[in-house]
Amino acid sequence: MCNNSGNTVRYLNYKYLTLILVVAASLRFGLLTSAYLHRCDLVGHSDEHGYHLLAVNLAQHQRFTMAETNAETGRPDIGRTPGFPALVALVYLLVGLRPYAAAALLALISCCTVYLVYLISLRLFGEKPAVTSGLLMAVTPAAILYAGAILTDTLHTALITLSLLSVIGNPGERIYTRSTITGFWLGLAALVRPITAYLPVVLAVFLLAIRPRQIAWLLMPIIAYLVISPWCLRNLAVSGRWQLSSIGRYNLTYYNLAFAKAKAEGVSVDQVRREYHDLAKRLPGGSAAVAKREIPKYWPQLLLNQAFGAIMFWIVPDRFQWGYFLTGKFVETRAQERLWDSGLLKGIHRMLSAPGAIMAILQAGINLVLLALATIGLVGILRKRMPAYKLFATTAIVYAAYYALLTGPVACGRYHMAVEPLIAILAGTAVANTLCKLSRRDTNDAEPKISVA
Repeated sequence: MCNNSGNTVRYLNYKYLTLILVVAASLRFGLLTSAYLHRCDLVGHSDEHGYHLLAVNLAQHQRFTMAETNAETGRPDIGRTPGFPALVALVYLLVGLRPYAAAALLALISCCTVYLVYLISLRLFGEKPAVTSGLLMAVTPAAILYAGAILTDTLHTALITLSLLSVIGNPGERIYTRSTITGFWLGLAALVRPITAYLPVVLAVFLLAIRPRQIAWLLMPIIAYLVISPWCLRNLAVSGRWQLSSIGRYNLTYYNLAFAKAKAEGVSVDQVRREYHDLAKRLPGGSAAVAKREIPKYWPQLLLNQAFGAIMFWIVPDRFQWGYFLTGKFVETRAQERLWDSGLLKGIHRMLSAPGAIMAILQAGINLVLLALATIGLVGILRKRMPAYKLFATTAIVYAAYYALLTGPVACGRYHMAVEPLIAILAGTAVANTLCKLSRRDTNDAEPKISVA
């Protein structure tokens, strides 16, 4: 890169780092303050409420259940994983049932992710790319928006960023050590968001493809699955099935398949969901049996939907969450379902009519700009024949492709968060490299031309 000479000084520049963290904290805690002043209920909506109940029951009854009453005998939950509720439960144990205290901790974790982005970029590319990468991560809209939300994404993003840091490692660090630590972080990430469960295997395969002799990378999935195996064993005991979570089957049926059937048959998504719900009650095996029966019918549309989701993954903003935190008005338009049912123009109209539409448009624009810059940055480092760059580029591509391809038809801004640190690092290198070239050009232009008679 522009300033990656052998003499590059790679140390923490506390002046710039402090500025970056102040920007990150101001934006995150500022939005959380706005939510507090507007008396937003952080746990009043479906996913947030579920995590809150799990945390309350863990803190008060040491039971992993969503039961709102009689938690001591409530049905054990197998849809959620314990990583995030355990963190919220710890906050509740320390300060009482205060969702805003848990949100403040998550905002702090988001700031730590900004620091990790700075550190990774510094270790790989030097000071100037580190500063620009850190600033880009500090102002990333979705990371700001969900920093204080009682949802898994902020914690999951921090763990994914730690796994990226451990893949890169320290100079001279053995691959066995890096692989073990990476597997540990990815295992914890899977306990926060189950979608990550297969990433250790996928990443190990691609890292072995670029360096076949480095079999130490096989330690990564082994360690990751050792980390998640106690929870799988717990689920085996309570459900009779070895599994990390049942949420995948639920999402496959009521989102992926529901959208596929709705599109194929020209009916509403809500109608299909009602049909599947009634069918799941009648069939042994519930939603899993529904999925097994319906996939052969709609698999072409299902694949098209996955491709659509993989594209929208890079662009899609959030609407109602911005409006809620900034104005206190919760207006859930369900624009994606309506777009699917009624067509593009009506879907866009619903999006634009919701509070927070301006911020959503701004977020989508920033996403596109950062994606373009990240692509330029990726091409730039691939042109450099350095092992560390090749390792980072491979990891970045695997992470990005993995999450994009698994997002499904219902893309959401917060699903994009897992790859935002990568985008910030790649975009930061592109910006720093461009600025450095412009600076050199200006310097060359300013030098006096000496002619020899």
